[in-house]
Amino acid sequence: MTTLDTLRPPQKRGQPIWEWRRDQPIRPVVFSDPGSLDAQTVHLHLEHRFEKDELKQLQAAKRYWDRRLVARANESETEPARIRQSYEVKASRFEPVGLVYLWPVTG
Repeated sequence: MTTLDTLRPPQKRGQPIWEWRRDQPIRPVVFSDPGSLDAQTVHLHLEHRFEKDELKQLQAAKRYWDRRLVARANESETEPARIRQSYEVKASRFEPVGLVYLWPVTG
């Protein structure tokens, strides 16, 4: 059983683990008091013995994904134009080439 499995509702006796994982989604994680004690969310401070570093990492990941999802909404509009711009020719280079032909020396 992995750490993420502890975020699921309890497994029924005799139920195969693959079936339990398929049927029971991971419950949402909250880091502050939700105000009620129900089985809908998992309050990490109450239910799990995470190390401080792990908790910091989970909080940092949550902040990152909150920012990332906001940025992602704008990317579907801005990214295609930005990618097209990267393929445009921005500078043309013309370099003169000298041509030398040596005539053979004749007698």
